[in-house]
Amino acid sequence: LVPMVSTLYHDKINEISFYTELYNISPTIGPGENFVLNAYIESFENGFRMPGFFRFARQSAAAIVPWFANFPLKQLPSGNYNLVIEARNKENLLLADQKIFFRRLNTTMIPELASAADSAGIANSFVDKISSIDTLVDYINSLRPISSQMEVTFAGNAIKSGEERALKMYFFNFWSKRDASNPEAKWRAYKKEVDYVNAVFKTNIKKGYLTDRGRVYLQYGKPSQRLNYDREPSSYPYEIWQYYTINNGPNTVQRNNRRFVFYNPDLVTNDYFLLHSDALGELRDDNWQTRLQKRNNVFNDLDINKANSHFGSNVDDGFNMSR
Repeated sequence: LVPMVSTLYHDKINEISFYTELYNISPTIGPGENFVLNAYIESFENGFRMPGFFRFARQSAAAIVPWFANFPLKQLPSGNYNLVIEARNKENLLLADQKIFFRRLNTTMIPELASAADSAGIANSFVDKISSIDTLVDYINSLRPISSQMEVTFAGNAIKSGEERALKMYFFNFWSKRDASNPEAKWRAYKKEVDYVNAVFKTNIKKGYLTDRGRVYLQYGKPSQRLNYDREPSSYPYEIWQYYTINNGPNTVQRNNRRFVFYNPDLVTNDYFLLHSDALGELRDDNWQTRLQKRNNVFNDLDINKANSHFGSNVDDGFNMSR
C-alpha cells in the first residue's frame, strides 16, 4: 500500500482506496455478533451524500476487524468532500465513525442537470411560480455564499444553459436538500437575509450579496458585534465584525471569537472589501494594519506588520475586543 501524500485527487487519479481496522468491537456488541461497516462520500460543505458513492460490508465482531475497499472517481465532480466510514449494529445504531477530507479536481466530468431533481416535483411548487428567467438567475446567484463547490458547478451549468426548466430544477433541488418537508419556508427565510444585505450593502453597480460584507453576512449570519470607524484621520473607513462562535458548515469544528476587517479604500462607494480575517478559509493578511493606514504609513519592510500609532486610532482596541 502506498499512501497518498496529498488530499488532492486530480482527473488522472480515478480511484480512491482506503484501509481501516476496527478494534475491540466484541465487548460492545458481543463476540461473534454481526454488524455492518459503511463507507460513503459526502460534500464537505453541507454533508450531502453523493449518489452512487456507497459501500458496505457485513462483519462479525472480533478483536480486530480489517476492511479494504475503494471508490471509482470518474463520475465525482470537482469539489471538497469527506470519505466517511461507519460501524453500525443490527439496530442501525452508530458504534464508531471516521471522516477524512479530500479534494477532487475533475475537468473531464460535467454534472448532468437532469439528475438534479424530478421535474414532477416542481409542478405547482413555489419554484414553478417564478416566471422570469432573470429572477431565477438572480435568486440562484444569491445562493453562492451558502453553496458547496459542487453546487456552484451545478449552478454555473444551469445558468449557462439558459433553460427555464434547468434553472427551476436546480433551485428546487437546492432547497429540497436542506428541508425536504418545507423547502419554500427555508428559501423564504434565506431571502429575507438576501433582501437585507441588498438594502444595506449594495453599491451603484453591485447587489449586496455580491459584496464582501454581504457574502460574509449570508455565509455566517449576523455578526455578534459590528464596529464602524469612518472618521479616523489616519485610516481608510473600515468595519470590524466579531462572531462569538463560527463554523463553516456541519462538518467543521465550531470556533470562538473570529473577526473580519473590511475597508473602503476608494472613500466614495459603499463597497467595503475584506482586508483580513482570522476565520478558517478566509483571507488572512498579517500586514492588514499597514494597508488600512497606507496613506500615512509606507513600509518596504515586509516584516513590519503593524502601523505606527496615530491620534484617534481604534484599530487595536477594535480588533482585540472581547478577546
